[in-house]
Amino acid sequence: MECSTIRGVVTRKWKYIANRPPARAQRAIRTDVVEAARTGRLRFVSLDGQRNSNRGAARESIRYGVLFDSPKYFQCDQLYDVENDVFEQHNLTCDPRFRGILDDTKDRPRGLMTELPHTFGEFKTS
Repeated sequence: MECSTIRGVVTRKWKYIANRPPARAQRAIRTDVVEAARTGRLRFVSLDGQRNSNRGAARESIRYGVLFDSPKYFQCDQLYDVENDVFEQHNLTCDPRFRGILDDTKDRPRGLMTELPHTFGEFKTS
C-alpha cells in the first residue's frame, strides 16, 4: 500500500502503516497541535501539512472527524490486528507482545520497495 506520505502492508491478520510526513508537514502539524491545545479548538492540519479548508472544518476537524474515528492517525508506526480490531482503534506498536509481528511487517515494505524508483523514510530501495 502506498499513498502520499504513507506506506503499509496488509495481510489477512495484520495491517502495518508507516507515516513519514516531510519536515515541512511535521512543523505544520506540531504548530497546529500547540494552537489547538492553547485555544481548545479541534486540529485542522493533516499528514500532508495542509489545513482543512472546507467551510465545515470547525466541525470536521482534520478530515471529517478522523481524530474521533482514528485516534492513532498521526502515529508514525501503526500495527493493527485487523481480525480482532476491524476499526483499527488499538495500535499495537508499543506492546512488547507484538514486537516480532511488528519487526516482520516492517521488513515487508523494505522488500517491496526494492522494485520502486524512490526511497521512503528508512525504507531504502538499495
